[in-house]
Amino acid sequence: MALSATREDVRRLRAHGALVIDVLPRDDYERRHIAGAINLPLAELNEDTAARLDRSAAIVLYCNDFQCDLSARAAARLESMDFANVYNYEGGKLDWLASGLPTEGSAAEEPTIGDVAHRDAPTCRLDERLADLTKRMSEGWNSCAVINQDLVVLGRVRRRAIEEHPHASVRHAMENGPPTYRPGMPVSELRELMQAGGYDSAFITDSDGHFIGLVNRLDLEGARQRR
Repeated sequence: MALSATREDVRRLRAHGALVIDVLPRDDYERRHIAGAINLPLAELNEDTAARLDRSAAIVLYCNDFQCDLSARAAARLESMDFANVYNYEGGKLDWLASGLPTEGSAAEEPTIGDVAHRDAPTCRLDERLADLTKRMSEGWNSCAVINQDLVVLGRVRRRAIEEHPHASVRHAMENGPPTYRPGMPVSELRELMQAGGYDSAFITDSDGHFIGLVNRLDLEGARQRR
């Protein structure tokens, strides 16, 4: 049975010369794929095409996401042909994109929100007082991301809360569960969501909820115009 690979496993295996194979249809591959991956759609995987693969290398197969079974089926097909060192990256392309890792393809030139995120945006901890945040919010920031010791986003504190309740704790003043977006999202997509929702900024996290930065609507407009 093929080994299950996490995102970090894939990064490690790539660094050690693994062959990364995108088993999605060719159009999907050409639009965007993991940097350095080759394309071998599941429908084209047979004895002849498999014979071109290096049996001495680790082979990492991926498709779209956890719901996609193409890579699992491709891994099983290779194992039926006696390939021994086969990995199934179950998170797939969307997990890779969600962490802002390198990609290639026709859509790779489209700016993403990870490209324009402010990675120096302010963060704060649950046990701080709102008054403690005044200095770090002095550069015009309107939101502070509440994070834990692992940098996972727990909530949001807005500037107006600091002004109205300076002696309150972050724990009691924060807004719980603010929406977050992945760095691989196209600028145009978040811009449309912001316009429809009437909000001006958003937190960017990876797929594990770790804080990456903050993006505002002006950043998105600027990226669109430059493109």
